[in-house]
Formats: sequence, structure tokens, C-alpha cells
Amino acid sequence: MRQKKKKSATKIRRVTSILFLISLVVAASAQGSDSDPGETEKGIGSSVFDWNGPYIGAHMAYGWGTFQWKNPRGAAFGGKNVPADGYNDGLMEGLQLGYNRQYDHYLVGVEADISIGNLRGYANCGATPGVGGSGAVCKNQNDRISSLTARLGYATGRSLLYAKGGIAYAHDKITVTNDRVFPMPPTKASANRVGWTIGAGVAYAIDPRWSVNAEVDYFDFGTKTYQLRAAGEPGSFDIAHTQYIARLGLNYRLGEVGDQRLVASMGDDFLAELGTRVGYSTGRFQKRLYDAENRNQLFSILTWPDQDGIAPEAFARLDHRSGWFVKGTFGGLDIRSSRMHDEDTAEAMAPGSYSNTVSVTKNGRTLYGTLDLGVLLEKTSGGDLGAFVGYGYYSQHLNAYGCRQVASNTVACHASTIPSSTLVGSEHEEWDAVRLGLAGRLSLTERLKLSGEVAWLPYARFKATDNHWLRPSINPIRQRGSGSRGFQLETSLILAVSRHWDIGAGVRYLSLEADGYTQFPAAPTRSRMEFTSQRTTAFLQTAYRFDL
Repeated sequence: MRQKKKKSATKIRRVTSILFLISLVVAASAQGSDSDPGETEKGIGSSVFDWNGPYIGAHMAYGWGTFQWKNPRGAAFGGKNVPADGYNDGLMEGLQLGYNRQYDHYLVGVEADISIGNLRGYANCGATPGVGGSGAVCKNQNDRISSLTARLGYATGRSLLYAKGGIAYAHDKITVTNDRVFPMPPTKASANRVGWTIGAGVAYAIDPRWSVNAEVDYFDFGTKTYQLRAAGEPGSFDIAHTQYIARLGLNYRLGEVGDQRLVASMGDDFLAELGTRVGYSTGRFQKRLYDAENRNQLFSILTWPDQDGIAPEAFARLDHRSGWFVKGTFGGLDIRSSRMHDEDTAEAMAPGSYSNTVSVTKNGRTLYGTLDLGVLLEKTSGGDLGAFVGYGYYSQHLNAYGCRQVASNTVACHASTIPSSTLVGSEHEEWDAVRLGLAGRLSLTERLKLSGEVAWLPYARFKATDNHWLRPSINPIRQRGSGSRGFQLETSLILAVSRHWDIGAGVRYLSLEADGYTQFPAAPTRSRMEFTSQRTTAFLQTAYRFDL
């Protein structure tokens, strides 16, 4: 329980730090606009942007939360009333529609929104007597969340700070399997849930109609009883659901805007760029386990190759005329079906032989983000070069189903092949890294330029949870490590369509390595481990550049 709270708190701090940087921009905007209240870009107007009227928009979001499984009842689900915390997370996209009414600097409004995606996760739940722990695997999914909220804001310059709160709706689905005692087909249930939400954010007007915003919302859907039936007997769980969603949005103002001019803000001091990318991404994860007594004796290799999918991404960069800049990215992908190889050496299987089992992988996802602070080292009419320091985040949820022996071993998954509908293993890896690098842009023609970036990761911290769902005595296993051999390379070719709009194409490669350890529940000492993760992404992009 404490670990789940710590994990949620860590992710909240990451989002909060991003919003803090945005708040610095807002504060500078307010200072610039308040210095001369009567001045605008064209010399007329007000010191506060007019937010009055209806608007419509779209957003990209990242959601994370918890499902707490309590009070298992029924032969296939019960035995011990031990609460189990299950995570959920994933990417979402959605729409919003709202109306603002402004009174000088103050604003009241109402907004309706809906986010659609596939937030999912798993938990060890429903303790089964007599098998040394839980044999039940509980999966939760959320495919849509919506809310109707009231907003209260304060406008200054082109910026709007706001808080919101209201009612919320979610559609949840759960699936429970127990292959340890009951080789039963999955039993499922779904429910519409109503709760409440609060949140806060910041918006910035690009022009009289278009604005961007970033916000973080908290949702609480209380506790609900789900009725289930397995092995011919009724059963149930009480499930509590809480959720966080961080959104980046783009809004378009409807109706008449009159002869409004944008208020003066930062003048020529800042240049901003906002953009999106979409690409095809392929990744690979491998971990190597060594004997606890003989640290050089390799016991097992788990390899997850070809973890591929379509990757949407958002990125931004803010440049100051002094040469300082801030830039960041956030993206992810749902991983398509692939495979996982679990290799065990002859020593690990003794008495026995080399084993290589193959499982199907599906329902996985990858999430990543970077945040860098830099300064230009060189700037000419033909391009620029800057150095930066920053933070990088990379995580993966990987799930393996079924088991099929492809070597000569006659013990593991040979006589009793496990079907591909059965979840046998999961890996949740998470990397936090320091970034040091160079970023540059070179003009090839008047409209065409080449952009590139190289980053060294001098310190990367690795942590992971390994779930063996059919072996409750070792479920879960914690893994930890660190490394200094990681790096990231990126290059793109960019075409200026107009003064503000760019399009482009590029490729990125990320490599992470760590040396670490794990300790099995019955083992007196730790076992040495090695971890590697790589990802290559080819993408198309579009971006909008504007003066703040």
C-alpha cells in the first residue's frame, strides 16, 4: 500500500514540476503585461486578454491511478480478506467544450470533457487457501472518463490560471482468472461509475481564437461491489477506484471576437514552439539473471523483442533572447502482439537440459518523457548549437501469455503447454535518468533545416516488478539497478510551410543499461542481474512557432 502511494506521489511530483515551469512563463507574462497596462501589439486594447464566450478543443492525456480489490467472496476468489492494490495507467485522447464569463481579471465558467483510451493494470488478489498465496489474477480496465465541472480563474496578460471541480463518470471493466486451482475461463464484469473530480491548470492565448492549456485532475469514484461467477459459483469483490489525469490541450474560441488585439506580453524576449509527432516505434527489453552463490554463473535470460506500436507524442520548446531555452517531450504507445523468450541454462534446470520457452506478448505499453534546460553556445544566421542538462523518464508494462517449449527440455512447458489466453508473466520496468547533451539546428535552404540532438545519460536508476502469475510463492519479485552507459540520438529534417508552421520527419534511438540485483523470497542472498532496454522511433511531425 505504501509503495503504491509512493509511486503515485512520484508521478504527481513529475507533473507538478512541469506545471511549475509553465507557471514561470505565466509569471513572466504577467510581469511583462502589467508593466504598461495600456500597451498592446498594435498600441490599443486592454492589459487582460478577453476569454469571454464558448470554446471547443481537443487534448492528449496521461492517466494513472489505483484499483483496490477488497473483500473477495466466492470459492474461486476468496479465502483471505487481504486487500490488493492494482495500478492502472495509459495514454488517452479527448474533446472538451466550455463557456467562460469574465469580470475584469476574474473568470467563471463551465466545461464538459471526455477522454478515451485504455488504462489498464493487474493485481494479485483473492487469496487462495493451500497454495502458498494468491492464485487469482485480477485485471482492471478503464476505456473512458468524462466530467462536468465549474471553473474559477484569474486572468493576467495572455495567461489564465484556473481551478475546477464537479462530477465525473468512468466506465470500468474487470477480469478475474485463477489457473492455480480452477482452470476456468476468465470471468468478467463491467460498471458505469459516478464520482467527483477537482483539478487546476494554466492556459495561454496564442491569438484571439486559439489557446493552449495544461492541467492535472484528480478523480474519486468511491467503492463498488462487482458480482462475478466462476466454476459455477457466485462471488464478488469490492473495488475502490481513484484516478489522476494530466492533460495538454488546444482550444478554439467560437463566436465573435470583435476587434480584439492580443495584449502585450513578453515582446521579443521569448519564442515558443509547440508540436506533435506520430511514428512507428520498435523496442527490446532483456534481463539476465546470475546465480546467488556464483555471481558469474548465468542462470536465466528473458528477452522481449519487437515490442512495436504507433507512438503519438507532444513536444515543446521555449527560447529566450539571452540564449537560454527549455524543451520537453511526452509520448508513448500501446504495444502490438509479439513474443517473449525465457531461456534457462542447463545449470539452472539441473537435473535437466537447456530450456527456451516462448510466450505471446500483448496488452503492453511504453511511456516516456524528457525535460531539459539549456543555453546556446553558438548562434548564426545559418543555425545554432546549444548544451543542455535535464531529466529523462522511460517505462514499460509488458505482459506474457501462454508457454510453449521450443528447445529439447522435457520439463518446462513441454507435456502441458499453457494456452495463449493465460497470463503467465508481467514486467513493469521504470527508468529515471540524468541527461547531458547537445542540440543543434542547421539551415540547408531558406525553408529547409536539419535538427539534431545527442544526449549522454551519466546516471540512470532502474526499478522493476516481475510478476510470475502462476507461481504465487515468488509473485512479485522486485528488481533494482543503476547504470551510466545510456544515450539517446535524434535527428529530423524540417520544412517551413509558412512563417509559423513547420512539418518534418525524423528518427530517434534510445539505449539504457543497468547492473542490478534481485532477491527471491526464500533466498538468503541477492542474485546479480543485468538489464538493457532499447527503442527506435521513426516519426512525422508538425509544429507551430510563435512569439510570446
